[in-house]
Amino acid sequence: MILSRRDLRKYIRADFSRYPLLRLPFIIRWLIKDEQTRVKHYIWVMRHAEYAVNTGSITRHLWVLWHKRLSNIYRVYINLNSCGKGLRIIHIGGGIYLNANKVGVNFTITTGVVIGKKGTNEHRPVIGDNVNFTLGAKAYGKIFIGDNSIVAPNTVVIKDVPPNSIVSGVPGRIIKTINQ
Repeated sequence: MILSRRDLRKYIRADFSRYPLLRLPFIIRWLIKDEQTRVKHYIWVMRHAEYAVNTGSITRHLWVLWHKRLSNIYRVYINLNSCGKGLRIIHIGGGIYLNANKVGVNFTITTGVVIGKKGTNEHRPVIGDNVNFTLGAKAYGKIFIGDNSIVAPNTVVIKDVPPNSIVSGVPGRIIKTINQ
């Protein structure tokens, strides 16, 4: 949770460090609407909105409005204060819906991913650290996805996933355990 300017800088630095450096200056990438620049812009606004909401800033309504506007433009819907440091969004073209209770650090998500509740707000997934959701993966209900797990493309997860696992299929089954 972002409660100070120092925390805000740490979160943004951790998020941006997960993206490779590009040789073009920022202004040129912004003018040509480079995808990585749009993703970084969304994350930057999301983190500032989280900071403004958590600190009760007078500008919190503007930040939340800006976050919602960018969510509609880029079709990326991530709840405020749900993601830890090191969020990485690979592609934003096909829509991303993230409605989880808690997401750990170094979370990677690609396009077409839906993570949502089943019924009430209490029945939302909890996602551990270093988890990777690949293209079109889905997770529903009150489940826990363990640390260092990978959810394969087009997988539907409806049961708990232990740490260090690769999950695939509909419904998701553990196909491999990763040795650390």
